[in-house]
Order: sequence, then structure tokens, then C-alpha cells
Amino acid sequence: MAVACGLRVLYFSGYGLGDDVIFRGQINSIVRNHWVLGDNGAYRFSWWFPAALSCRIFGLTEIGIVLPSLVYSTLGIGLLYAFGKVLWGRVGGVVAALLLTFAPLDFAWSTMVANDIVFSFFSGLTILCVLGALAQEDATRRRRLWIAAAVSLWLSYHAKVSGVLLFPAVAFICCARSMVARFQTNSPVSWILPTLSFQEVEEKPMIGGW
Repeated sequence: MAVACGLRVLYFSGYGLGDDVIFRGQINSIVRNHWVLGDNGAYRFSWWFPAALSCRIFGLTEIGIVLPSLVYSTLGIGLLYAFGKVLWGRVGGVVAALLLTFAPLDFAWSTMVANDIVFSFFSGLTILCVLGALAQEDATRRRRLWIAAAVSLWLSYHAKVSGVLLFPAVAFICCARSMVARFQTNSPVSWILPTLSFQEVEEKPMIGGW
């Protein structure tokens, strides 16, 4: 993560997107006028709140506005490592983290004024918590993971309206998990093996009696 962050700083992108003027105007209104503009970006507080806080510390500069994107991008690499590790083990986690480290779009946008980085981070966190909740047997931990998934989904929506598309994705994952569990329960193997084991137990005394 430190290497990835260092490379992103070394190849700093800065301003360059069409919405930069709009985003900078929103942050300027928050920092100087203490007022959130009532436009279509007002709901995106997952992006503008850390950006405004950064600009309060570092000033209304390019670095101040871009810094939250860089932080989210760096944290996203650790998140993807955890994601890959859950699905494919430690090797899978390392490969997933390396792929994101050098992904051209993430590499460039991590140091630009883009709320997409924030959205991708909370989207990944949502799916990771959902997978963890479905695999967790302890009721308390499972409840906490579902709460974390719900909060992450909520924050992803408040970074970009595309967050609503996570609802069908989460529903599909839950349905697929339910179908797999149902198949394992109703599979012929689930009752054939215990039947064979029961017959084996019955036959052993008979053989021993001979």
C-alpha cells in the first residue's frame, strides 16, 4: 500500500476532468461560506465531507481537494487484498492488490478530483461485508457484518447515485448462497451417505456375531 501510494504521488494527475470546476465550487462554498450548495452534488457527502475537511487543513488547493481520493485509493488496495484473500487465499489477495495497484484508471484517478474512487471503495466494502455475513456462523458477528454492509452501501450511494445498483447485486449473492445451501441440504448425497453409514453400523455387529 505504501509503494502504491508513493507511485501515485510520483505520477500525480491533478486537475484535468470536466467536473473539476463544479467540484471545486462546491468545496469552496462549504469551506468559505459554510454552506452546501443545493445542486445535484449535495447528496454526495461521502466525497465532499472529507474533501472539505482536507481543504480546511491544507487550504483550498489542488492537493487539498485531491488528497481524499488518494487516501481512498490506497485503502482500496488493502480492501481488495482482503477481498481476494477471502475468496482465493493469501495468493489471491496479493494478486488482486497488485492488479489494482497498477490498474491504469485507478492509478490516474486516484490523484484527480473524482468521486468514483470513493464509490468504488465503499462498493467493495459492501460486498466484502455481505460475503462475510453469509459465511459467518456466529449470530452476533453476522449481525455486525450486515450492519457494516448496510452502512457501506449507504455511503456508496452518497458518493455516487450508482450505489443503488448494489441492491440487485447483493440480492443475487444472497439468493445464490441460499440456493447452494438448499442444494447441499436436499442433495441425494446428503441422505445417501448417512444411510450407508447407518447400514455399515448395523452390519458390523452381525459380522462380529458370526
